[in-house]
Amino acid sequence: RERGVFRIKPTSSIIRSIFKIGWPASVDQLSFAAFLLSLFWIFGQVGTEAAAVAHVVITCTLLLWLPGIGFGMASLTLVGESLGEKKIKKAKQWPWDVASISGPIILVAGLLLYPFSNWILSCFIHDPSTLTLGLFPLRLDLLTLWTACIGGVFVESLIGAGATRTVMLMKMLIRWIILIPGAYLIGIHLNYGLNGIWIYWVAINGIETLAFITTWQTERWAKI
Repeated sequence: RERGVFRIKPTSSIIRSIFKIGWPASVDQLSFAAFLLSLFWIFGQVGTEAAAVAHVVITCTLLLWLPGIGFGMASLTLVGESLGEKKIKKAKQWPWDVASISGPIILVAGLLLYPFSNWILSCFIHDPSTLTLGLFPLRLDLLTLWTACIGGVFVESLIGAGATRTVMLMKMLIRWIILIPGAYLIGIHLNYGLNGIWIYWVAINGIETLAFITTWQTERWAKI
């Protein structure tokens, strides 16, 4: 102990614990970056306009997504704290409490921004046909992003409980077995283009949210 602060020497067991919990999260972030690159490649196959619109829409919806991530981080912290205090029931309830606040906030924000969809896109896209192409994906995101944010709360809660490997495996399954092949099939082979890919993506995000909620309810994370 030094000046009121305990100094913990990083023993091999501590290093193993850090690596065991940390490496799946690192791989997940790498997988996410590769997923976005693959998705933009698919958009590029649809057309240059589709790739440009996808980039703008994703960037704009980050305005809603990032506050949702903030709520998720809050749930992560609260879950970790409750588990440290051996309060399993309290830990299990935290993501539900956080989601009950974050979901309505993101939904209301999306509804408020919806009437300004055209104006938002016009700040970045000046070609009328390209702007029209981007209206549907942006409006769909504004109406549905709250479900993905709720899913994000449960994802971060699982991470807070140490279930980083579970999160990694589930996300990799959804991204590489379901999303990317499905987006390529719908957008390129079936020729549904940008809108078809976007509807599919939103639908899978909803399924992903239900999958993480179900995983949370099993309470397997409490044994980690």
